[in-house]
Amino acid sequence: MTQKTIPWRTLLRLLALACCVLLQGHPAAAAATGSQSPRDMVWSASDGHNQRIYFSTFLNGSWSAPVRVTGDNGDHYLPCIDRAADGTRHLVWAAYDEYGQTIQHATLARGKWSAAERLPALPATSSAPFVTVDDRGRVFVVFIGNDGEDDDIYWSRLVNGTWSESRRVHADNDTPDLHPYVEITDTNTVVVTWQGYRGDGYVTLQSVWGGDGWQPETVVDEADGQAEEESEATAETPAETLPDFVTDKRQVFTRIHGQ
Repeated sequence: MTQKTIPWRTLLRLLALACCVLLQGHPAAAAATGSQSPRDMVWSASDGHNQRIYFSTFLNGSWSAPVRVTGDNGDHYLPCIDRAADGTRHLVWAAYDEYGQTIQHATLARGKWSAAERLPALPATSSAPFVTVDDRGRVFVVFIGNDGEDDDIYWSRLVNGTWSESRRVHADNDTPDLHPYVEITDTNTVVVTWQGYRGDGYVTLQSVWGGDGWQPETVVDEADGQAEEESEATAETPAETLPDFVTDKRQVFTRIHGQ
C-alpha cells in the first residue's frame, strides 16, 4: 500500500495541537506524573517510519514495559486515556491514514488490546480528542472537527458497545472552537469545556450533558480564556519524572486511576 504523506498545513496544525496537550493533556491529569499513585501513560513517538501510540502503566512503584497499541498504517497523534470502573482502559487518538484525519478508539481489557476502530460519522477532519468514562461505563469523547469551513467541538459516546453519531456540542458559528476537555464531576455530571470566540475575544465555555444532548453553552471565564488555557496546558512535567523508554516527550498523556 502506498504511504500517504501528510500535507504541510495539516502537519503544522497537528504540531500546534500537540503543543496544547503536551505532557499531561490537561491540568486535571497533570498531578499523576509527580506521585506514586497508580496511573496510565500513553504517548506518540516515531518508530523510524510512522508515528505510533504506546502505553505503559505505573503500579507498585514502577512502570510496565511499553506496549505499541497502533498498527502499521498511517500516523497516530495526541492520545488520551481513561479507565472504567471495571478496569477497562479506553484510549482515543487522532489518526492520519488512507481514511483521512480521523479519531480512533481502542480498549484494553483482561490484558489484551482490541483492534482500533474509527468513530462514526466524523466531520471532514478530526483531531485533539479527549475521553472520559462515567461510573456507568459510558464513554464520552470530545474533539475538534472541521466541516470544511472552521473548527468546532464535536462529541460522540459509547453506550453498550455502540457509538453515537458525531455531532457538534455547540451551535454552528464562523470562528474556530478549540481545546476541548470533558470530565465527570463529583456529582457524576458530564461537563465539556473548551475555548470559543464569542463577542470580541476568546473565552472559556462549558456545556453540561442533559441526558440526551448538551445544554446551551455558558461562559466560565471572560478574562482571556485562551491565554489561560494555553498557559496551563503547556506547563510541562519535568522530563526526569518520565521513564527512559519515553524517548519523545512532546506528546505524553498521564492519568491517575480514579481521576
